[in-house]
Amino acid sequence: MIAAAAEDPQQEFRTGVGQTTTATLFDGSVVTLDTNSALAAREVGGIRLVELKKGQAFFKVAKDRTRPFKVVAGGRTVTATGTAFSVRVEPDRFQVTLVEGSVVVE
Repeated sequence: MIAAAAEDPQQEFRTGVGQTTTATLFDGSVVTLDTNSALAAREVGGIRLVELKKGQAFFKVAKDRTRPFKVVAGGRTVTATGTAFSVRVEPDRFQVTLVEGSVVVE
């Protein structure tokens, strides 16, 4: 994950087995975490950066072409400027499902 300045607050969300949760990120994007999932989100140098540590998350990204939205998971990066998609990461699996818009997977 990219290093961040100390003044950039980080948001962290987790769900246990059998739980789901929906939260609004600092930029107005909405994330729904599936069961047994964890992520951290912050802004770093004009980039909205989310690290999906485990599980699956669905993102409804707030449109902002000046600040890319990046999800880092399983050694890959998914980049969007305004779209809806999900990312799943497991020890032996990485999956992106696009619902609306476009993303780049690196």
